[in-house]
Formats: sequence, C-alpha cells, structure tokens
Amino acid sequence: MNVNIGAVMKRILSLAFALFLGGVVAQTALAQVPEPLNLVKRAVDAMGGVDALRRAKRFAITGDARHWEPEESFVAGGETRFVDHSTFAITWDVEKGLARTDQHFKENLTSWHTAPGDRSFIYT
Repeated sequence: MNVNIGAVMKRILSLAFALFLGGVVAQTALAQVPEPLNLVKRAVDAMGGVDALRRAKRFAITGDARHWEPEESFVAGGETRFVDHSTFAITWDVEKGLARTDQHFKENLTSWHTAPGDRSFIYT
C-alpha cells in the first residue's frame, strides 16, 4: 500500500483549519445577536412589569406608513415618487374578548398614474 503521508497531512490540516474557522465565525455571529428572551424581559420591565401587564384591560396599537416608488420617476435615476399612505389601528379589549383592526390605505394617483385623483380603501 503506497500512501503519500504529506498529502494526507495536508488534507487533515485543511479540514481542521476549516472546522476551526467555521467555529470562530459561528461564535462571532452568535455573540452579536441579543437573546430574544432578554429583549422581551426588557420590554416587559419598561411597561411596568408582569403584574402591570396582567392588570391591563385594553390595548391599542397604531401605525403609519408612507410608500415611495423609486422606479416611478419621470427620468432614469430621478427622484422617487410618493405613491400612497396607509395607517392602521388595532384595539383589543381583554375583558370582553374583543379585537378590532382598521386599515386605511390611500393611493396618490396623481404622482404615478395618468388619471388625476386619489383612491381610498378602508378595511375593518
């Protein structure tokens, strides 16, 4: 049996180095990501703790978004165009077991269509 010891050693060292490098990269990536449970704990503490959240009867969440389209410019590489605006509101009554979500979506047609005017859509 004719085995080239130098080639075998090169392969073993290459494999060991690759495993070592992979481990270092994985450890670095894990060190940069905060644990999700710690983020939740910090958020609960910021809202007054677990007991304060258990006493809460109603919750409300609102949001607002403005949508821009870079490809709707009149010239290549030109400024982006404002296309639409949307808002949402979520209300939740824990005591009664009721929840409601409202979304208002308004298109600004004058900026990117040939027809002037706006259209609104309301979803509940």
